[in-house]
Amino acid sequence: MGSVMRAIITVFFFLAPFAFEACSTSSVPAPTATPTFGPSPSATPGPNLYVTLCAAPHVLDVFKPPMSGSSSPAITVAWPGQPTCALSGAVLSGHMLALGTNQQGVYIYQLPLADKSSPVAQLGSIQDAGGLVQDSSGKLIVADSDFFTSGIDVYTPPFMTNSQPTASFLVGQGQPFILQMNAAGLLFAGLCGTNGLVMVYTPPITASTTPTAQIAPPGATCTQGIGLDRSGNLYVADALSNTVWIYQPPFTSASTPTTTIAGGPSGTSGPLSFAFDRLGNIYIADGAAGAVLAYAPPLTATSKPLFTIHTEGSPQDIFFGP
Repeated sequence: MGSVMRAIITVFFFLAPFAFEACSTSSVPAPTATPTFGPSPSATPGPNLYVTLCAAPHVLDVFKPPMSGSSSPAITVAWPGQPTCALSGAVLSGHMLALGTNQQGVYIYQLPLADKSSPVAQLGSIQDAGGLVQDSSGKLIVADSDFFTSGIDVYTPPFMTNSQPTASFLVGQGQPFILQMNAAGLLFAGLCGTNGLVMVYTPPITASTTPTAQIAPPGATCTQGIGLDRSGNLYVADALSNTVWIYQPPFTSASTPTTTIAGGPSGTSGPLSFAFDRLGNIYIADGAAGAVLAYAPPLTATSKPLFTIHTEGSPQDIFFGP
């Protein structure tokens, strides 16, 4: 049922982008603090940009740098069974790629990818994998987005077909749709079903893990996107209301956004995920627009896209990797 809800949301956005483009971009007055951003290095943006897809003939596009509005995928990947959506992805230990789907769980690929690469493994005990992260010990942490289970599963390497989770726990506050982890090992889980809460968990992540904080974006209905920039700021997106919130650390249940972008940054209509390149530019996957939009920092209500990469289908998760 979790996959059905996400698929309905995705298809609704993808089939009606023009209705959402009419939304205006406005800014809710922010507190006095503003997000901090690290200096942009002189290196060129990169490395490769990975885009997972719904409603497309393939489920993963890989774009090679430099990125621009004329970028087209250098590699496209599909897998047996053609699931409705590739919901999430993560690079594992620099030489493997995990892709989370609805209905077919998690597939593992060997890097580097090539056109029509085939998975080397399919993990067991999960169907709807809404979010994926790898912790510093190499464990793969998966958001189980199914309505009836709605929890977090932990898989220990090596990752093989029918590998079972070594730890699991229920979220209990809604369906986890997306995961992120910061440099300190804090795990962030975006939920749908309880006012779009973002649950914060302190490492290590085990079967007895409980949240140390619950961040409540004002007015959120479903947190489908979260991201962490180079300075550790937390970005939260609700595609249903086309709103983005930005939080500064430390993260507590009393945290309030330093920036609120109601109506979304210019050009967005259904933001679903974030990625950040080596220059600190912010990339937003927009499932409604069928595009990935790039912005220079800091992200505000008046930000204009540097460029837009159009995708074949509805982009769900985006991330940079080798």
